[in-house]
This record gives sequence, structure tokens and C-alpha cells, in this order.
Amino acid sequence: MLQGLDVDINPEDNGFPHLVPKVVYEDEAIAIVDKPAGLLSIPGRTENWSVATWVRQKWPEALPAHRLDMWTQGILIVAKTNEAYHHLQRQFEEHSIKKKYLAIVEGIPEKDHGIIDMPLLCDPTNRPRQVVDYEHGKRAITEYRVLRTFKGDSNTLTLHSSLLTLLALWPHTGRTHQLRMHCAHPDGLNCPIVGDKLYGHPYNDGLCLQAQAITLIHPSTNKRMHFELPYPFDHIINNNK
Repeated sequence: MLQGLDVDINPEDNGFPHLVPKVVYEDEAIAIVDKPAGLLSIPGRTENWSVATWVRQKWPEALPAHRLDMWTQGILIVAKTNEAYHHLQRQFEEHSIKKKYLAIVEGIPEKDHGIIDMPLLCDPTNRPRQVVDYEHGKRAITEYRVLRTFKGDSNTLTLHSSLLTLLALWPHTGRTHQLRMHCAHPDGLNCPIVGDKLYGHPYNDGLCLQAQAITLIHPSTNKRMHFELPYPFDHIINNNK
């Protein structure tokens, strides 16, 4: 029926650019990679290219040990052996792996430091969107700290506030969209992450959320290791002082 008509390409058929992670550290058991925003952690319903796809091409027995949202950039741990994968999974289950995120949010939180304890549940009518459900939701806990505040540029940002805040976020649990919901929801910080099209407002440079640092026990040596990426948002902060 559409033959001969000028129509847009179906985005589900068009696929995503084949972005690739950057290897930050590598040994025989693990690799630490920096995932770019816009790259899936595992294959999706309509797109096969992902960190997992790239990992298998580079190291045939390897698997990502955890996931990041497609539009979240930053550190991912890759297990290069089955033994390393199960060791890392135990660490995640025991909450012994510590992660730190950086985010730029709209507005200024009421407190400079605090803990958000707010249960989340997937909205069955609008997946993958999450909702706050104090009766049926799974407990989700996030610690936050204000690092700095600065004025937003109204010419480039669609905001409900003229002020922006750089936050450090430490998730104590790992629920879907936990940090995005805890920042955006009125029962949380009521300060959506800049570029969060699902819970806030779009931004040309994408979602301003980075998995910036991680601490783990090496699965082979049992030594504590810490990895940290440079701050990714200097261009936003410097352009909006």
C-alpha cells in the first residue's frame, strides 16, 4: 500500500550505528570498558549490535558482567572466563561491588547530601518506564551528593529550572532506571537528569549520566581494584557558567 510513497525509514529496521566501547583495562580474567551512550549492553528486540556482541567478537568466551542503560555512558566490567563471570556475579549479589555515577540534573536538590529509599516497579502498560509503588515495588536505595551548581543556558537546554546541579550518585541497589527515577520523581530529588526523554526533557547531547567509577575484587587475584573515568560533562559546565 505504501509503494511509490515517500515515507521515513522505519527506525526499528534502520538499526543503530555500530558504536564500540573503549578498553580501559585488560588482563586474562577481566576487562574494563567505557561504553558510549547509544550502545546497548546486550542485544535488544530489534537490534543485535551491543557490548555483548562486540565482546564476543573480541574475546569469544567473554560476557558483560552487568548492564548499563542504552543511553548511559561509562564503566562496564567484562568477564573473560566463566569462573570470572560467576565470581563477579556473587560480588554483585552481595553488593560488594561499589559504583559511582555522575549526573547533571535540572534544578537544585533541597539537601546537599542524602539517601533516597523509594521502591520501583515496571509499568506494565508502558515498558520500560518505571513507577513508584510502595506496596508492590522492589526496594531501591540511592545515595547522592551535590558537587556543584551552575546556571543553565536556556538557548540550548529545555528546562524547568534555570539552574543545573552536578551530582555524584552511589546506587546501593540495582533497579532498572533507578537513578533516573530517584532524580526525577517528586518523592526523590524532583530534579530530572538533563537529557532524560523518559522522565524529564530531551537534550541534543543526550542523557547526562555516566557510570564514572567502580571498585571490585579481582576474581583471580582477590585484590581490590578501583577504576575511574574522567568527568564527561566539562563542555556543558564550561559553556554554562
